[in-house]
Amino acid sequence: MEHEFSLPIGTLLADEYRIDGILGAGGFGITYRARDVKLDIDVAIKEYFPRDFASRSNTVTVQPRGRSEVEQFKWGLSQFIDEARRLARLQHPNIVRCMRYFEGNDTGYFVMTFEEGQTLENRFPKPPQQRELDQVLEPLLNALEALHGAGIYHRDISPDNILIRDDGSPVLIDFGASRQALARRTQTVAAIVKPGYSPIEQYDRETSQQGAWSDIYSLGATIYSVISGGPPPDALSRVRKDTYVPASETARGAYRSDFLAAVDWALQTDSENRPVTIREWRRRLMGNPSGRGSVPTAATRYRPDEDTKTKVTRYFGGGGGDGSSPADTGKSKLRWPDYVLRGAALVMLAVFLI
Repeated sequence: MEHEFSLPIGTLLADEYRIDGILGAGGFGITYRARDVKLDIDVAIKEYFPRDFASRSNTVTVQPRGRSEVEQFKWGLSQFIDEARRLARLQHPNIVRCMRYFEGNDTGYFVMTFEEGQTLENRFPKPPQQRELDQVLEPLLNALEALHGAGIYHRDISPDNILIRDDGSPVLIDFGASRQALARRTQTVAAIVKPGYSPIEQYDRETSQQGAWSDIYSLGATIYSVISGGPPPDALSRVRKDTYVPASETARGAYRSDFLAAVDWALQTDSENRPVTIREWRRRLMGNPSGRGSVPTAATRYRPDEDTKTKVTRYFGGGGGDGSSPADTGKSKLRWPDYVLRGAALVMLAVFLI
């Protein structure tokens, strides 16, 4: 693979990492295969390179193309480094590990473990059996639960961002938080979404409506693609005219009925009708004897269980634009569970009578 702005093969970064090849390139960065010459191991290195307003001089140094791009280039770099810091603090066997980040050549880099394997779409060129899919999904759900617990959202889950190692274990790669933050600032909507896999709220540059439920939509679309031979219709077109054929129809009989119903639940266009947490979704997706039955409707979802705190927080604002904790914003409509309102009314009545 070649890229017109990539570092020359053989370039040595930080006196430790020798560039050996290019793994991928997008509008906001280039990912290299490199060799840690001190530890004698392969690594992956991601370089901050916003192609639309950056250029490379002297074959190595990265700089804004003009004075008007200096501020947004620096802002994007800060987001890039911040994402690396967050990932470096999180270690999980099914999430690509960020081992180090550094600045050089007037741009930023973070060093990740080099993961070998096939993408999910290449691993399953035809629909897998339920058992095979369950073995991949359980670790992925655990990984996402850990991410969300740390206040981080992947924002770019799709079949090509899930690698299956030789031992069969999956690993999430290529997070999209910093890329989307910069895309929103530069009003580049195409970089915020991946048609078929991104939920409708991701089309809006405002992120207050995004959260764990957004990643759930994307993973649901990924599952749908694997079992149906292609992703669901683009979310934007579904809002205009929904031509989505439910998984419970396209794959009926090939998978558990509650599993297919859970995929359809994740792919609701209205985020308020989706699962709020991975824990809530897993109960039906993976088959929970105590939770079998129809998927909860909007009228029955609000119940006093262990997920209530997350649900209430969601309606305060759910999800910062920088991948921060859901409680950081306050732009969503306030929606309290009925039992909370009744409790508040009783407290007020008791105070009045006293």
